[in-house]
Amino acid sequence: MSKKLFKELQARMQHALKELDGSDEIPLEDLFPDEFIREHTKFSTVDDFLNRVNLSRTDYVENIPEDELDNMIDQNTDFNDWEQMKSIAEQEYVANKLKFE
Repeated sequence: MSKKLFKELQARMQHALKELDGSDEIPLEDLFPDEFIREHTKFSTVDDFLNRVNLSRTDYVENIPEDELDNMIDQNTDFNDWEQMKSIAEQEYVANKLKFE
Protein backbone atom coordinates (compact mmCIF):
# COMPACT_ATOMS: atom_id res chain seq x y z
CA MET A 1 0.00 0.00 0.00
CA SER A 2 1.41 3.38 -0.94
CA LYS A 3 2.07 6.02 1.70
CA LYS A 4 -0.50 8.32 0.12
CA LEU A 5 -3.21 5.66 0.16
CA PHE A 6 -2.35 4.71 3.74
CA LYS A 7 -2.57 8.35 4.89
CA GLU A 8 -5.90 8.74 3.09
CA LEU A 9 -7.25 5.60 4.73
CA GLN A 10 -6.02 6.74 8.13
CA ALA A 11 -7.62 10.18 7.72
CA ARG A 12 -10.89 8.62 6.58
CA MET A 13 -10.98 6.28 9.57
CA GLN A 14 -10.20 9.10 12.01
CA HIS A 15 -13.01 11.20 10.50
CA ALA A 16 -15.49 8.31 10.74
CA LEU A 17 -14.50 7.60 14.34
CA LYS A 18 -14.99 11.26 15.28
CA GLU A 19 -18.50 11.14 13.81
CA LEU A 20 -19.32 7.97 15.73
CA ASP A 21 -17.59 8.90 18.99
CA GLY A 22 -19.91 9.77 21.83
CA SER A 23 -22.97 9.26 19.72
CA ASP A 24 -25.37 6.95 21.53
CA GLU A 25 -27.96 6.96 18.80
CA ILE A 26 -27.78 6.92 15.05
CA PRO A 27 -30.69 8.74 13.38
CA LEU A 28 -33.23 6.22 12.11
CA GLU A 29 -32.96 7.34 8.49
CA ASP A 30 -29.16 6.94 8.68
CA LEU A 31 -29.26 3.51 10.31
CA PHE A 32 -32.00 2.25 7.97
CA PRO A 33 -31.60 4.16 4.70
CA ASP A 34 -34.11 3.41 1.95
CA GLU A 35 -31.54 1.25 0.15
CA PHE A 36 -31.21 -0.98 3.24
CA ILE A 37 -35.00 -1.19 3.60
CA ARG A 38 -35.49 -2.08 -0.09
CA GLU A 39 -32.75 -4.72 0.06
CA HIS A 40 -33.81 -6.43 3.30
CA THR A 41 -37.57 -5.90 3.59
CA LYS A 42 -40.74 -5.90 1.50
CA PHE A 43 -40.85 -2.09 1.67
CA SER A 44 -39.35 0.95 -0.05
CA THR A 45 -38.72 3.34 2.82
CA VAL A 46 -38.23 3.24 6.55
CA ASP A 47 -41.58 4.98 6.99
CA ASP A 48 -43.36 2.30 4.91
CA PHE A 49 -41.72 -0.36 7.06
CA LEU A 50 -42.61 1.39 10.33
CA ASN A 51 -46.23 1.80 9.24
CA ARG A 52 -46.44 -1.91 8.42
CA VAL A 53 -45.15 -2.97 11.81
CA ASN A 54 -47.33 -0.38 13.54
CA LEU A 55 -44.51 1.86 14.74
CA SER A 56 -43.88 5.55 14.32
CA ARG A 57 -40.58 7.40 14.36
CA THR A 58 -41.32 8.45 17.95
CA ASP A 59 -42.05 4.94 19.26
CA TYR A 60 -39.36 3.26 21.24
CA VAL A 61 -38.61 -0.28 20.17
CA GLU A 62 -37.91 -1.09 23.82
CA ASN A 63 -41.60 -0.47 24.62
CA ILE A 64 -42.74 -3.32 22.35
CA PRO A 65 -42.72 -6.84 23.80
CA GLU A 66 -39.61 -8.57 22.46
CA ASP A 67 -41.46 -11.58 21.04
CA GLU A 68 -43.95 -9.31 19.23
CA LEU A 69 -41.18 -7.19 17.71
CA ASP A 70 -39.14 -10.24 16.70
CA ASN A 71 -42.22 -11.76 15.07
CA MET A 72 -42.84 -8.54 13.08
CA ILE A 73 -39.19 -8.50 11.96
CA ASP A 74 -39.23 -12.19 11.05
CA GLN A 75 -42.40 -11.84 8.94
CA ASN A 76 -41.42 -8.63 7.13
CA THR A 77 -37.65 -8.75 6.65
CA ASP A 78 -34.71 -10.99 5.79
CA PHE A 79 -33.87 -11.11 9.50
CA ASN A 80 -34.94 -13.44 12.29
CA ASP A 81 -35.25 -10.78 14.96
CA TRP A 82 -34.69 -7.13 15.90
CA GLU A 83 -31.16 -7.65 17.24
CA GLN A 84 -30.03 -9.25 13.98
CA MET A 85 -31.61 -6.49 11.88
CA LYS A 86 -30.12 -3.73 14.03
CA SER A 87 -26.68 -5.39 14.11
CA ILE A 88 -26.49 -5.72 10.32
CA ALA A 89 -27.71 -2.14 9.88
CA GLU A 90 -25.05 -0.88 12.30
CA GLN A 91 -22.32 -2.82 10.47
CA GLU A 92 -23.43 -1.38 7.12
CA TYR A 93 -23.63 2.11 8.61
CA VAL A 94 -20.03 1.95 9.87
CA ALA A 95 -18.82 0.39 6.60
CA ASN A 96 -20.46 3.23 4.66
CA LYS A 97 -18.79 5.80 6.92
CA LEU A 98 -15.41 4.28 6.05
CA LYS A 99 -15.93 4.28 2.26
CA PHE A 100 -13.63 6.27 0.08
CA GLU A 101 -15.27 8.97 -2.00
